[in-house]
Amino acid sequence: MTHKGLSEQEITWDHLILGLKKTTKDFLENVLQNIIDSIVVTDLNGRIIFFNKFSEKLFRYRAEEVLGRHIVILGARRPNVLQRIRQGRTFRGEITLKTKDGKAFPARVVCVPIRDEKDLPIGMVGVARDITREKQEQEEKRFLQRQLEELQSRLSQTSLYGDLVGTSEAMLKIYALIEKVAPLDCNVLIVGESGTGKELIARAIHERSPRKDHNFVIADCALLSAGLLESELFGYEKGAFTGAYTRKIGHFEVANGGTLFLDEIGDLPLEVQGKLLRAVQERVIFRVGGVDPIKVDTRIIAATNQDLEEKVRRKEFREDLYYRLNVVIIKVPPLRERKEDIPLLTTYFLNKYAARFQKKVEIKQEVYDAFCQYPWPGNVRELENLIQNLLIVSGGNAIRLKDLPTKILAQLRPSPAETVQSSYKELKRKVVADFTRDFLIAMLRKNRGNVSKTAREIRLRRTSLQRLMKRFGLRASDFRNLPL
Repeated sequence: MTHKGLSEQEITWDHLILGLKKTTKDFLENVLQNIIDSIVVTDLNGRIIFFNKFSEKLFRYRAEEVLGRHIVILGARRPNVLQRIRQGRTFRGEITLKTKDGKAFPARVVCVPIRDEKDLPIGMVGVARDITREKQEQEEKRFLQRQLEELQSRLSQTSLYGDLVGTSEAMLKIYALIEKVAPLDCNVLIVGESGTGKELIARAIHERSPRKDHNFVIADCALLSAGLLESELFGYEKGAFTGAYTRKIGHFEVANGGTLFLDEIGDLPLEVQGKLLRAVQERVIFRVGGVDPIKVDTRIIAATNQDLEEKVRRKEFREDLYYRLNVVIIKVPPLRERKEDIPLLTTYFLNKYAARFQKKVEIKQEVYDAFCQYPWPGNVRELENLIQNLLIVSGGNAIRLKDLPTKILAQLRPSPAETVQSSYKELKRKVVADFTRDFLIAMLRKNRGNVSKTAREIRLRRTSLQRLMKRFGLRASDFRNLPL
């Protein structure tokens, strides 16, 4: 009788099992033993007749402890399972199982009836997988969703600090320090990586101080050369240097009565540090080219992303100036160390710029998850800029994972469930490959290397069988003189 041939790509478990009927029970049992799911076989009364190695690991029973006993020993108390099997129907669902020591765990199970030659059910094959980790992940997702729903209300708690947003323990400590030092007329040093919000903290201190009705002036010590920086800070008299056609007052005088924020103080040239020390100590300045002392009442708040103590040791920063500035120190953690604030900051910037750009866009949960995995080397500033960019370039009404830049996607770690699934698929491929190779060896041995006869028996084209043999390194000649 002729049959329609199958290619090797079309080989399925059904075809292999069909061929296995011609081999031994031990061969099939060996395959079931090496599947990485719990495989339990029972008769129609629920008595266990097969218990694979993975089941021993999952339930912590040895096979000999459960063979012949009712499946209820594994915690399977759903009476409708066996009822469905007796009716010749498959059962799929999630049930609670238990280990030998009584520990319950959720499992996803598939129970399929075993049929005899008359197609009547005579038993059951049950496949079970522990989904404890999956359930935990689902609960974590639900928890995060509830947390996100609270973000709007939490934002109101930090709205007093403008763009300084966060409710982590680290940020709450910073808020407390702001409230403590703001009313005191002392100098403050703010230390933290670039983009962490040092200027926002300085501004918050000023706005809560008795100086709030006077100027808050920013001087970036990293932008200018020593000569230009001195002119910016202290001003200059007419004719002090070429091009000085008029007198100009400097930042100290502009900030008189208010606050001068010296950003990137670690980059201040040494030749300017001495003049700054005198201004801080004596509250007196001299304009460049001037001889008359000018009294100033200016509070100094400095910020740096460098280790000033190390610069002092290397003689790159004056020790006396360091201690004058470091009356109170506020250390700002990088965003990667307060990841619990990332969803809050994301929502804040989304609302801020969506209103500015007149767009209504939501951020999908997968994006929040990705943001929490990314290390944010540029800190809050990087996050803010990214939200602006995504709002501008996004074409729809939602920002999704596919919209994120490659540098963020590259940092994503697969979830435990994805890792397990990936491992499962890889192991399954290996089991199928090993199964196929062993099956072909058994059939070629049976037929003494007769490729045509073997192809007919397993319903495979001869050329397809030859390709499979080549793939697994099998030669017909190796089987011609072997004993059956």
